[in-house]
Parts: sequence; C-alpha cells; structure tokens
Amino acid sequence: IGGHLNRICDYARLLAERLAGRPGYQEVTFEFIETIVRAAALHDVGKVGIPDSILLKPGKLTDAEFTIMKTHTQVGAELLEGLRQNFGDFTMISMGIDVTLGHHEWWDGSGYPHGKAGRDIPLAARILGICDVYDALTSARVYKEAWTHPDTEEVIRQGAGTQFDPELVDIFFENPEDLRAVRKKYPD
Repeated sequence: IGGHLNRICDYARLLAERLAGRPGYQEVTFEFIETIVRAAALHDVGKVGIPDSILLKPGKLTDAEFTIMKTHTQVGAELLEGLRQNFGDFTMISMGIDVTLGHHEWWDGSGYPHGKAGRDIPLAARILGICDVYDALTSARVYKEAWTHPDTEEVIRQGAGTQFDPELVDIFFENPEDLRAVRKKYPD
C-alpha cells in the first residue's frame, strides 16, 4: 500500500505542477500543489470502514458488495469532517475531504456518491480521479496483471469527457517518462 500512496501523491504533484500558470487554473498555487501532495494520501481513508471480506476479495465484487465499497467516499469524508470539527479547518483536511468524496465522481455526472459533473467536481478530486485509475491499472493485483503504460493511457483517453476531465487527461500524459519514473521510484 505504501507504493500506491507514494505514487498517487507524486502523480498528483506532477499534474498539479503542469497546471500551475495555465489559464483557468489560478487556484493552482504553490500552496495548492504542496497540499494536494499530502491530501492525495487521504483519498481512500474511508476504506477503514469497509469489511475485509469485501476490501480484500480477490475477485469481482457482487453488486451488493460494490454498493458497500462505494460508501468509502462518504465514510472518509465523515472521518475527515470530524477532524475538522475537532481540530479546526486546515487546508489539507479540507482538500482531503474534496478528494475523498470526489475522486469517483465522473466528468459526465455518472459517478458517485453525488453525481457531480464537470467543474462542479473540485479540481483536486478530478486530479486524483485520473491518478488513482492510472495507478490501479498499471499495478498488479491478485485478480489481474499490471497493464502497460500505452494500454492504460488508451483506456484513460477513451474515458476523457465521460469519466475524466478531458483537459486534465491531455496534460497528465504530456510527458509519459515522468509517469514511468514515479512507478520506478515507488515499486509495489
């Protein structure tokens, strides 16, 4: 799990750094970049509330199991909201709530948990959505082999405009060698 979290954080940094200074991304400041690197690690914190029988299942989840798995976004957001209420409104916690709650929202509104679409999905969550899928596909799991970078890029590009912010997809894949370097730096 350490490799996954380190890669997610680095992929998020790469994408955020590429957005800095571009028109329409004024919110991507040095503070935003430093915060997303830390908040990215919180994206699946809600999985602590998912039974191991589902979380560690080596095969495809049933519809009922997937319904339970989807609650990790809300469980994580509630956990972080509790921290915010108890300890104050820190930027990392607020962005952590955004990425936890929004990293499975889809650009076309068909994601979960709230069916947000387009730019209604916080930028940090749109970034994490791409990074998370990229890492999941390029990583070996008990139920699948790791995909190659070209195959993964093709699938994510096919999801641009439906699952993913199309502009962010193009920017994410600007320099594939950077992505490969992250994978090499943090192996499973």
